[in-house]
Amino acid sequence: VAVKGKTVVINQGGKGIKKGERLDVYMVGEELSDPYTNESLGQMEEKIARIEVTKVNSKMTYARVLNGDEELVEKGYILRR
Repeated sequence: VAVKGKTVVINQGGKGIKKGERLDVYMVGEELSDPYTNESLGQMEEKIARIEVTKVNSKMTYARVLNGDEELVEKGYILRR
């Protein structure tokens, strides 16, 4: 939900995430469509950074960028374990 320097705030907390956990950050790119059916295949994704959880509250989590390009990390990007 927010990014400031190397700090990332995630809109998830509680028992679903733990301090010390590491997550990958993916930038979302253009929408891809099947050329035959025009059906959406989803969006391109590119891994741009890895973050580590530093603090977990009941409704949100704080993390810091460990490696990658922190200047590219933006609100709304995808996080994966």
